Amino acid sequence: MIADNNRSIIGYGVLSIIIVSATLIWLFSTLVSRPLTKLTDAMARYPDQPVQQPEHKQVKDEIDTISDTFYDLCCRLDASRTTLDKAKKLAFQNEKMAAFGLLTSGIAHEVNNPLGGLLNCVKALREHQGNPELLERYLPLLDKGLHRIEHTMQQLLHFGRNTPLNLRKHDVDGIIRECFELLGYRLHTIDLVLELDLHEKYCIDVEALRQTIVNIGLNAIQAMGDEGGSLYVRSRAIDNRLTISIEDTGPGIPADILDKIFDPFFTTKDVGVGTGLGLAVSFAQVEKMGGSLIAGSKEGHGAVFTITLPADHDCPIEQQEI
Repeated sequence: MIADNNRSIIGYGVLSIIIVSATLIWLFSTLVSRPLTKLTDAMARYPDQPVQQPEHKQVKDEIDTISDTFYDLCCRLDASRTTLDKAKKLAFQNEKMAAFGLLTSGIAHEVNNPLGGLLNCVKALREHQGNPELLERYLPLLDKGLHRIEHTMQQLLHFGRNTPLNLRKHDVDGIIRECFELLGYRLHTIDLVLELDLHEKYCIDVEALRQTIVNIGLNAIQAMGDEGGSLYVRSRAIDNRLTISIEDTGPGIPADILDKIFDPFFTTKDVGVGTGLGLAVSFAQVEKMGGSLIAGSKEGHGAVFTITLPADHDCPIEQQEI
């Protein structure tokens, strides 16, 4: 009888322990483990995914307080990031506008030199009307002078205004080929090597990319000078990013100015030869597309510029494929 009672007591005791343990485990899971897992998941996803406002319970515990604090911190970080982005854009635009005053001498030469040549050509043609030899000699000069003025004005227009992003699905390798066909008149002493490996269309701002490639390509050609050299242009897609690299065999970029070449109006060229706008415009255009533009160089062994862009295949609905 006593043994039966002892077994009953032990059985009830074990059952009580199991019930209490299960209850404690359930309470721990509900009140501690699950909220902590939810909080750590939210921390791991931030800032790629926005943090949801915590659900408030009637009685707040320490974990609720931590969740509320984390949510408030994320809100402040998001607000600060938005303010910083706006400030960066405003500062860059203000810097551009303020720096226009530094262009006076350079732009005067960029426009006045070809303009003076145009006036001389027109004067000579007027004085010798009907002379086919003069006409044949001066027409190319007129064309070249007008294009030089147009190029300078286009650079100023692109640099001085914030043009909206215009993403379209396009053949990037085709754009690269078009750009160097445009620069063909400067490639007589240069061996151009195209290693293009983008076989699909990507979502890009066509005009922004075209302007960037032409700017970098022209700089590379000018860097190699009359002696010529080799120009390597490569494209490929890796890990949801596409890269375009333009490498020359010129003298390279001195280490002490490598971090300044993307600054607005920084140039090593003589006054009237360069305005310092090309690379600054290119940097801003690539950044606007969500990409990056970096320069590398070993002095005396050429320079390489690398454009990296998101390898997006889907454009916004309002954009059309071309």
